[in-house]
Parts: sequence; C-alpha cells; structure tokens
Amino acid sequence: MFSRSLPRRLRFLLGLAIAGAGLSAVVRAADPAPASSGSADQDWQAYLAVSHLEVPPPESGVERYRWFFVWARAVLPAGRDFMERHPDDGRRWDALIPLEGMFASWARALGKEPPGVVAEIDKVMSPAERTRWEKWLADGVAALLASQDATPEQRFIFESRPLASRIMAAAQPIDPDKPEWRELRADLDRMVGQHGDLHPVVGLIDAYMQCRYGDDPERGRMKAEWEEWSRSSSPQAREMARKSLDFLNLQGQAIDLRFTAADGREVDLAKLRGKVVLVDFWATWCGPCKEEIPNVVRVYDEFHDQGFEVIGITLENPGYRPGDSAEQKTARLAAAKARMLAFAAANRMPWPQFFDGLWWENPYVGRYGIQGIPAMFLIDAQGRIVSTNARGEKLAAEVKRLLGS
Repeated sequence: MFSRSLPRRLRFLLGLAIAGAGLSAVVRAADPAPASSGSADQDWQAYLAVSHLEVPPPESGVERYRWFFVWARAVLPAGRDFMERHPDDGRRWDALIPLEGMFASWARALGKEPPGVVAEIDKVMSPAERTRWEKWLADGVAALLASQDATPEQRFIFESRPLASRIMAAAQPIDPDKPEWRELRADLDRMVGQHGDLHPVVGLIDAYMQCRYGDDPERGRMKAEWEEWSRSSSPQAREMARKSLDFLNLQGQAIDLRFTAADGREVDLAKLRGKVVLVDFWATWCGPCKEEIPNVVRVYDEFHDQGFEVIGITLENPGYRPGDSAEQKTARLAAAKARMLAFAAANRMPWPQFFDGLWWENPYVGRYGIQGIPAMFLIDAQGRIVSTNARGEKLAAEVKRLLGS
C-alpha cells in the first residue's frame, strides 16, 4: 500500500494483487520460519540481506526500471540458490513469491513502455535473460501449487490472479456503473466466501473497491458498498471495511494532534482553532505525495498570512535491514529523519513535520484509518474535517472558501 493516486495505485495493485507479492512478502519473509538446518539459517539470512529493497526507487521511468532490474540481477540468483540448496525448507516459497510477483509485474510494465526505454533496460538485463528468469519463476509457481507444504495464503496469491486481472481491466477507465462490476462482485463474493479467513483477500477487496470507485468519486456509493463488506462472513473483510468506514466517516469530525515536530517545534492542533489547517500525510518515498507538494506550497504562500496552516505527518521508512544491530537501526532512523528534513527544506516546506520512522505503524495512520497516501485532511476554523482528499485545484478553492477570501 503506497498511494491512492490512481495510475500509480493501479500499478501498485498490479504488482500486489495480480503478481501476488511485492514488498509485503519480503517483510513477512523476514520473520524466520522453522528451518531444516543451521546452514539453511545462514543461507536464509544471506538471501534476506541481498533481497532488501532500498526505499525509495528513482522517480523517472528509465532510472526506475534500471533500479529494479539491477536489483533483480542480484536477488534472483540468491533466491534460486536458496531454493535449490534447501528444497524441503518452507522458506523457499517465501523467497519465490516476492521474486515472482515483482519480476512479473515489472516485466509486464516494461513491455508497455516506448522502445527507447526498453532498449535501455535491455543493456541491464537482456531479453533472453528476462525470458529465462520468467520461465524459472513460472516453473517455481507450478511447483508451489503442486507442493504439500505451501500454505493456503501462498496458494491464494496465485489462484486469485485471474479475478484480479479482470478487476484491473475493468478499471480502465474507472466507471462505477460498468455492467461487469456486478459479475466481478459476485465472483469476488464467492472467492471471499471460500477463503475469508486468509489475509490476502484484503488486497483483492481493496483492488476491487479502488478500481471501481477511484480515489474520491461516488463516495456515497463507495460507503454503501463498504457497509455491505462490514457484514461479510469474512473476518478479514469486516476488519478492512471497519477501517475504510472509519476513514470515510471522518468528514465533519474533529481530530486531535499533539506532538513534538522533527525540528523541535511543539504542535497542538487545538491551539490552531480559528485557522484553516491542512494535515498532509505523506512520505519522501511516495511519488504522488511529492507531485502534490508544489501545489501545497503555492496555496500556503498565497493564504498563510490570511490564516492557513499546514502540518505534515510523515510515514518515513528508515530501511532497516535484517540483522541490523540497535546501533545500526539508530543510525538508519537518524538518516531517514535527516533526509526528510532536507527534502522539506529543499522544497520550501516550512511547516512542522511529525516523524517517528514507523512507516505504516505510524500511530496516526491507525487512528484515522488511513490506507493510502497522500491523505490530505482539510480542517475548518472550528477544528472539523471538511475534506480527506484536499488535493489539486480543490485545495486552493476550499481554503479560499473556508477563509472567506
């Protein structure tokens, strides 16, 4: 889960819901499973060290692809070596799933790029090499599905792909009234009914809801459908619906924010009553968040003297590596904080920033049901949320209206 900005959101969902894994599996795999031998433990730690993904990747198309395929050239052999050396170790599937999921999604996306981009990436990993890895990964998926030790969650990732692909296709362009949504919802209900206890159903439901409704349109209908999911037989669906409804129901409510900002300033939202405040949930690794920053800066510059304030809530990821010592974690946390502050300074963001380095465990994320960023809460002079998606041209218009300018 990285962003609700739809083109990027769809690409992210493509990597998770269709390809089946991505970063979540890498994180999950970092929790050691029972191993077959001490040697397997050492090999597993070696694989995790190689597979660690630095955050963020570059923003531009060619450099972003180059970043991924350079990483893939290192991590694919490491995963293959672990799987071949330890064919009875349950962690082999924890290696296969993120490798196959990410490689498949990036390879598919590359195939849609202009010839010039593809030619540049051919220099990093040739078409023949990509084909060999695609075949090896496909053989691995077949082995997983035929195995006796793959978990139901691991099987679900691949068995749900056809439905996820249909959901993605229906979202281009987004139109909640397309007739195919009725059939897709029926098929999704059947799948959730069969596998409702499995955590990966959450990703499939999220893909369906985001692809059908997008970021903000038809909020009343989106809310009604989440209310349907809240009555699902699936505990996973019910919990996801609860969080989504909590978020959708924030409008009109007052929220409490009190913290010491990364630069030492004391922040208390209650003391800003009488002003219009934007609370921006963002991160330096989030492309759509950074794309929105110049707009926020423009609105801040125009309306700050009239009573407009901004508060940043950062979801920074220090990029901890498996096996990091306490000292190394402290250093990575400090570096992430410094990067965020440097970014804010370079981009003329004078407002205070909340920072704890907890990424998606940030306490405000859980408190307000945030499932994607950027999330931008616009708060009126009475301290009530008037919008949870105050972006683009909407931001300036709403700020001007609330200030009575």
